[in-house]
Amino acid sequence: MTKGFMAKESVKGHAYGLQAISSQFQLLLKVNVVRGLKLYENILTDTELTRLNDYVNKLRCCTLISVINRSTGHIEPIPASLEGVINHLIKYHLISENRRPNNCIINFFDEGEYSQPFLKPPHLDQPISTLVLSESTMAFGRTLVCHKDGNYKGPLMLSLNEG
Repeated sequence: MTKGFMAKESVKGHAYGLQAISSQFQLLLKVNVVRGLKLYENILTDTELTRLNDYVNKLRCCTLISVINRSTGHIEPIPASLEGVINHLIKYHLISENRRPNNCIINFFDEGEYSQPFLKPPHLDQPISTLVLSESTMAFGRTLVCHKDGNYKGPLMLSLNEG
């Protein structure tokens, strides 16, 4: 596990230096905007990764993936294959049992496609976990810049391996 990542950015409303905006002063503080970020590598075996990739690829081939029952509006349970991954993460204390995820989002990207930035709402209590099934680079921070090619750059850039 790697932790202790640092990406300091100015955040309004904190006492450190002054910046004039519309003839009013805003207090700014440089804070670590990725505090609490942890990177776990090699948490799944090659066999587990192959099984998970096979399962996800089967989902990708489906024309419609429904996680919400349209007639009742209830969210369907997490599939057993993904529950196995969650159980693995709990077994090795990467997620605590009392923080067991109650939903899962699977995003598919083709070569040259990119995910849009996501800002965790402050009221969201559950931690956000991302399992990467292919090599990729992720940008972290509050201020991200998008280049013409669709790549985002931030104060912290991490190259991630599969799994």
